[in-house]
Amino acid sequence: MKRCLPWTAIAFACITVMGCVQAVTFEVTENNSTCIKAELSASFLITYNTSTSTRTAQVPLPDSARVDTDRSTCGTNDSSPRLLVTFGPGHGLGLSFATNTSLYSVTNLTVQFNLSDSATFPEANSSGENVIFSMSVRAMFPSFFFCTKDRRSGISHSRGPPTTAAPAPAPSGTPESGFYSVKLKNNTVCLLAQMGLQFNISYLSKSHNEVVRDVVNLDPSLTNSSGSCDANRATLVLTQDQRTILNFTFSLNSTTRKYHLSGLALSANWSDMTTFFTASDFSLDYLRSTLGLSYMCNAEQTLVVDANFSLNTFKLQIQPFQVTTEQFATAEECQMDQDQMLIPIIVGAALAGLVLIVLIAYLIGRKRSQAGYQTI
Repeated sequence: MKRCLPWTAIAFACITVMGCVQAVTFEVTENNSTCIKAELSASFLITYNTSTSTRTAQVPLPDSARVDTDRSTCGTNDSSPRLLVTFGPGHGLGLSFATNTSLYSVTNLTVQFNLSDSATFPEANSSGENVIFSMSVRAMFPSFFFCTKDRRSGISHSRGPPTTAAPAPAPSGTPESGFYSVKLKNNTVCLLAQMGLQFNISYLSKSHNEVVRDVVNLDPSLTNSSGSCDANRATLVLTQDQRTILNFTFSLNSTTRKYHLSGLALSANWSDMTTFFTASDFSLDYLRSTLGLSYMCNAEQTLVVDANFSLNTFKLQIQPFQVTTEQFATAEECQMDQDQMLIPIIVGAALAGLVLIVLIAYLIGRKRSQAGYQTI
């Protein structure tokens, strides 16, 4: 079954590094219907190895670039939509898309260069290179993404030393808890959430000119909630100052009557970021609970998305399905809360056992001392 992006248009001025070239238009069609349309220009600055040194080649995306119709696809239930473009002797550019009920995004941009192309890469000592990195493109249905400014991302064939992150900043403290909801068109509440949220995020800093790790609290007073509710899927989108968009996706297994957090995505454009930040994973398995109940966890939890982003939750309670009133249903507590409740019980039982042992020892000792006296 086809899973099309409804006339997805993506426009860039420059993807990488130096100098714009003429924009080229690409279309992916299926059954005479356009599902992906992209207009972009790009110039790639590629550093590669020779036998004696390293060199750099600038490769523009030429007008002669063409859509690879055999490998481009509108997507199916089992595969993601993708646009693959070929140019020159064995060079290629690919964009992989992800969608949910309210957002579409470019999750990966793949660049392939044939280093055997001696005209472009003189004296290269490698036969080819694939480079894959996350691309910061995200838009709401049914709109399109448009960008006319130079967007730069580093791509290098040489394997330099790993980037060292700056020291972690001081913790931001426990975040304030916020109450969020999603409503249907008839104004009926279909999702409830109450939680404090804290971002753990690594990004390239303008001020430090290096990768920094930051801990930032989400401010509920500056955050708006939206989303959608379907029979087996629900989304909660939290937007703060149009600079931070956090998307939760919940999935329901109607057979087991269990639901869980299956997707988490962050888009951020903070003042100290050199580029628009995005991170997402739609194959998660967090916050698992039973249909008809809410999920509660007062303990701090860390929801890991990738190496650059994780989300800390505090005093969380959420119900994404079967909300019958504007109040949470009976809560199913997380294992950490249950463990914390067991600790005082175990300590109390241990103390009671210790008191009982002392008492028994005292009574035995007293009985023995009385038995030692005899009547004369």
